[in-house]
Amino acid sequence: MKKYKFAIISPCKNEDGNIKIFIDELKKLKKENNLDFSLLLIDDGSTDKTWDTICREKLDNDFIKAIKLSRTFGKESAIDAGLNHVENNLDFYIIIDSDLQHPISVIPTLIKSYKDVEIVNTHRIDFKEGLLRETFSKLFYKVLKNFSEIKIISKTTDFMLISNKVRNKYVEIQEIDKTFRILINWLGFNSKSIPIKINYRKSGVSKYNFFNLFRLA
Repeated sequence: MKKYKFAIISPCKNEDGNIKIFIDELKKLKKENNLDFSLLLIDDGSTDKTWDTICREKLDNDFIKAIKLSRTFGKESAIDAGLNHVENNLDFYIIIDSDLQHPISVIPTLIKSYKDVEIVNTHRIDFKEGLLRETFSKLFYKVLKNFSEIKIISKTTDFMLISNKVRNKYVEIQEIDKTFRILINWLGFNSKSIPIKINYRKSGVSKYNFFNLFRLA
């Protein structure tokens, strides 16, 4: 595998039960695959011990950086803050949730897929989130496909790799409320998508309830 220098960007909110495991798994991945990356954690207004755990981990791991937002702004804003704050001269950037549902083991596959494209998306397979949520998700992507210029695979996720060029163009967008996965693909760069199996949560609950997802749509 070609040696790249990159950053992993991960928003988190009230993930005290997951964040230590998440960091440990990334450390293991880094060592076993000889990867050169930094980890940027964005605390989106956590009210538990998430930030305390992050601060402890930072003391022992110099590859970890972190931002604590003054309140909860939402996942989209947290990702935006991370992409604006991270170094702007790296090969690429990987965005991944810190709740362990996105499979960390897929990161080497994302990197290997980064050849003749600027964006490597992921899409969910074999994961059901309830009839109501699945129905509205399919409806959302159908409307998006038929009434906009954006052609995006159904069940796409925020877990993706974007090149430095894509990152720089994204941060130039002056929209106040950005929708990351939509705008990234709207930019028009060459992309591919790989299937992933979403893990079930080990701790905590999803921050995206039906109301939040409906609002996002």
